[in-house]
Parts: sequence; structure tokens; C-alpha cells
Amino acid sequence: MSSATLPEHVLYYGKDAPPPEQISLRAGPLSLIYEAGDLRYIRLGRREILRRVYVALRDRNWGTVLPVLSNVQIDQADDAFQIS
Repeated sequence: MSSATLPEHVLYYGKDAPPPEQISLRAGPLSLIYEAGDLRYIRLGRREILRRVYVALRDRNWGTVLPVLSNVQIDQADDAFQIS
């Protein structure tokens, strides 16, 4: 199979599913993107200070346990946010 016949999502993201929703959040001068449990592109003002906060859970054979999130709630204010 040539790459020209692969679905676009496979070519760009490695799997045939759309990427997770990205939610922009802000707390004072701090801004970031929340994406499927990860905090990404964390900026202080215009400077990126951290690319990604990712938590991996491993089984006894060191395999990654895929997360399943449910009932995620994001509360946003003008200068704060809370994810639960």
C-alpha cells in the first residue's frame, strides 16, 4: 500500500482517528492546551516553558497502560482554571 492511499489521519497522526480535542486554558500569564489528559505547550507570557506534562502508568512488564478518562470537568474563569 502506498502512502498516497493511506487515510489522512494515518499519515498525520499514525492512526485512523481524528486527533483529540484541544482546549485552550489560561491562568494569569500562564497559558496552555489541555488535550486528552495531557497539558501541552505551557507558556509564561509569550515564552514556552514546558512542551508537555504526560503521566504514564506501567504494568509489571513495563507496558504502558492506556488511559481512559471519564467525567472530565474543566472550570474556567478569566484568570484561572481547574480540571477534575
